[in-house]
Amino acid sequence: MRNLRRAFGHAKSRKERKMICRSIARNAFKDIVEVFYSTGPDQPKIAERISINGEENLKEALSRGRGVIAVSAHLGNFSLIGFGLACRGYPVHVVIRPVREQAIEKILHEYRKKQGTSFIFTIPPQDSVKKMLKALRSNEIICLLVDQAKKHGSVFADFFGRPVATTITPALLSLRTGASLVPVFIVRNENNTHHIFIEPAIEVEMTDDHDENIFRITVEINRIIQSYVEKYPAQWSYWTARRWKYQPKKVLPHQEATVR
Repeated sequence: MRNLRRAFGHAKSRKERKMICRSIARNAFKDIVEVFYSTGPDQPKIAERISINGEENLKEALSRGRGVIAVSAHLGNFSLIGFGLACRGYPVHVVIRPVREQAIEKILHEYRKKQGTSFIFTIPPQDSVKKMLKALRSNEIICLLVDQAKKHGSVFADFFGRPVATTITPALLSLRTGASLVPVFIVRNENNTHHIFIEPAIEVEMTDDHDENIFRITVEINRIIQSYVEKYPAQWSYWTARRWKYQPKKVLPHQEATVR
């Protein structure tokens, strides 16, 4: 409720914010059930319930031959993005952080294998980077969820009018490899089917300053994520997280920050 008020102010009443909270809870339950079914004999039925808009944007980005960095957020049933793309034959790897509890992680690992989606784990970091670079050099897709609060390896970029610590990993990978940055989001429809939206590759005017280029790319990523969250507020599960947890000690007029 506090995050919703921070983001929307008086644009949404307390009643509207409560309705959004209830929808988030209902959608979370549906998400878990759908992921469970995507690992069993009903897997084809789940795949049929996922449609794609903007697939030409993904094909165009792949045609450049340098791989694709699909930037996404915890919107809709985000666990089905990799599954939906893989079912259509796209070579996609979802980058995730393993759960700390080993027993739970072991169970999740078994479900991931059954789902058929390829994953790259962020731990250990060196191994993760090597696998991501290898995938991009093979002209494959890596999918990154970039809406978490990140203390290190981040810049402060605007999000709903306030600076938030945002990972620079997508920008760094793109600048290093030439891979296209393609925003990809999944949204639940009223009939509980799903729609994957694939936006055109991000284009940002580059400068001679490497840090400034990283900042500009990250700002644009946040802008696009915010546009989807504004359109589908009841489907962004990270209202429940401390997205504005880290704040700069000093905010400049344009909220610019250096790479940390």
